Order: sequence, then C-alpha cells, then structure tokens
Amino acid sequence: MGVAPDLSCYTSETAGDFRGVYPGQLALPTGSDCLTYRTLNALKASYLNEKTLQFEEGPVYDTERFGGVDPYDIFLCGPQPLIVLENDSVPERELYLFRDSFGSSLAPLLASAYSKVTLIDLRYINWAIIDQFVEFAPGADVLFIYSSQIFNNPSVLQV
Repeated sequence: MGVAPDLSCYTSETAGDFRGVYPGQLALPTGSDCLTYRTLNALKASYLNEKTLQFEEGPVYDTERFGGVDPYDIFLCGPQPLIVLENDSVPERELYLFRDSFGSSLAPLLASAYSKVTLIDLRYINWAIIDQFVEFAPGADVLFIYSSQIFNNPSVLQV
C-alpha cells in the first residue's frame, strides 16, 4: 500500500499474563504469554453506538476488559461493528480495514501511517447499510484481514 507504520512513536505498555479465552474451554493446562501493546498519544477512537447509531469516543485499549471473560477485548473494546481511528499527527491518508477480531490488535499499529482508519466488521453490520455510516474516500487504501476460520466460512459475514 506504499506506507510503513512508524513504531518508534509508540510507547510500550504491559497488560499482564495473557491466556486468551480458549484455554478455559479446553480443560487442559496451558501456559501464558505476557501481553504487551503499543500506545500512540495522537490516536483517538470512536465507536458506533448500536442503540443511538451515533459515533462516540472511547479508549483505544480498554485495560479493564483484560480481566474479563475475553482478555482480547482489551483491543478496541472487543466486538464492534464500526470503529474510526483518527491520528492528526500524520498527513491525510485513509484506510478501510475489513476485519474480524484479529484486526483490532493490528489497526492501532497501522494508524501511525494514516490520518483515519475505519474498521468494518461484517459479522456485526450488514453491508447494505454501511454507506449510512461510512463515506468512502476515493483513492483510500483498503485492507481485508480475516482469520482462516472466517475466510473458510463466509456465511458469518452479513453481505
């Protein structure tokens, strides 16, 4: 896409030991990893409120969710249909990221190269109504990031 994220402008933070949601379902002993994430002060996040259908500002990393049922929800507040990340510290350039949950951890890192990153999760919003909330800019970059589980079972997408 012709851009390279600049990770030097990020600060590393540690959330703690990460096991994910699946070890508890496996009933097998598993190890943990230390979850480290990178913050960027210039980055702002807005989420589509599914009740009011308005975007509301929220945290990029919700550290309170790390201790919840799915610690992965620390990234961009867990499952969300539409998220907009804005970074005023870079020249104007937009990215539309069609993604599943794995895109939530990657998007804040890509945001160092874009002034606006719009995350669209087609598991939670129907394609037919996206244009009511997203105005697609000509010449913007588009990236599709889906796990093999979603890619091999596209019926979960609302297209």
